[in-house]
Amino acid sequence: MGMGMESWIAAAGGPWNVAGFAVTGCCALVGHVVLWTFLVNQVSARDFPSFVTRSAEKGFLLIAAAGPAIVGLGWFESAFGDRSASHVRSIAFSAYAYACALVMLGAAARVATRRWWSTEVRVPTSRRVRAIRRDDGSRPVLGAMTRVLAALPMNEICELEINEKHLRIPGMSAELDGFTIAHLSDLHITGRMDRDFYRRVVHETLALNAESIAVTGDIIDVARHIDWLDLLGGLQAENGVYFVLGNHDKRVGHVEIVRRRLRARGWTSIGGIAAHAAWRGRTVLIAGNEMPWIGPPPSEPLPPGPAALRVALIHSPDQLPWARRLGFQLALAGHTHGGQVRLPGVGAVLTPSRNGTRYACGVFYERPTALHVSRGISALHPVRFGCRPELTRLILRSVPAPDHGSADTR
Repeated sequence: MGMGMESWIAAAGGPWNVAGFAVTGCCALVGHVVLWTFLVNQVSARDFPSFVTRSAEKGFLLIAAAGPAIVGLGWFESAFGDRSASHVRSIAFSAYAYACALVMLGAAARVATRRWWSTEVRVPTSRRVRAIRRDDGSRPVLGAMTRVLAALPMNEICELEINEKHLRIPGMSAELDGFTIAHLSDLHITGRMDRDFYRRVVHETLALNAESIAVTGDIIDVARHIDWLDLLGGLQAENGVYFVLGNHDKRVGHVEIVRRRLRARGWTSIGGIAAHAAWRGRTVLIAGNEMPWIGPPPSEPLPPGPAALRVALIHSPDQLPWARRLGFQLALAGHTHGGQVRLPGVGAVLTPSRNGTRYACGVFYERPTALHVSRGISALHPVRFGCRPELTRLILRSVPAPDHGSADTR
């Protein structure tokens, strides 16, 4: 026979116990998701074999999605568990639920105190959005599933946000004040977005009329589309196009295949090396770090001699400590896609970084390095909510280097 509501509440220990279990259960559910998405982020940030990474990501996300069942079972065991053999299971579920609730409280405290620990800085920014469409007005996507996903309400995979950001670079030579760099990242040529999509990206990048172009990895995923790299050959700039590769570029097979194709289009590979270039007649040091997937990083010490600016191209923002240690004034990164899904008041949830969502996207300053993390152009999974693809024109502004011991320039 079924248990009536009054009997059910009585069995749980009374209405206050029911309310307590309900609140704890909700906190535990959120904490469960936070815990397993944190593990996804950690796995995705490391150089495991691709099949290990993909399997772990899917497994962890499946466990995260099973949260209501796991936490609900733990709640039920805690409320109605008897003193029989199920008692041990009840204790285990309860311990896990309470641990997840503590994780949730810790995550909430971290979000609430972000303004005190985050090194993100606000910079003067202008933005405009371009809907990318074929000539017939249709979305430039391929495959039935991609078309279904692209048609989801608020999915922004076919909307390109074009930004202009002014970055203050302490210690940069005054002769480079106003120098412009077009930063794009994570083009992810998978065959899900069609050629028209990438032609439009090239067109919009050239329209920025930047003095140099920087591409920070994950350019192609699928070897059978290697010829699509020729679509990017139109990207040229007065002071060169520089690029590094990322973890997805390894999936093509041999990364040198990708490098050769892009070099043949006039691009300069800077992955794993450091070299001098001349911008506006001034010497600039440019280096690339593709760690942890492709290594090693540029050998130390770096090429000697004064430089009007030191620029690092890093695929992952996890390499920021390396850039800081070597004194780079500007670092450009991608890899995180901004999280692809950003929740109001929370921001990104899933970002493939050892630092979780700390450097999901935006501008950060950690002395002596200004870091710009792009949300990227595309992704392996064609889903973006609250996180449009990003193409950015950076305008560098020279400011005096801070004295030793002074506060960070923001």
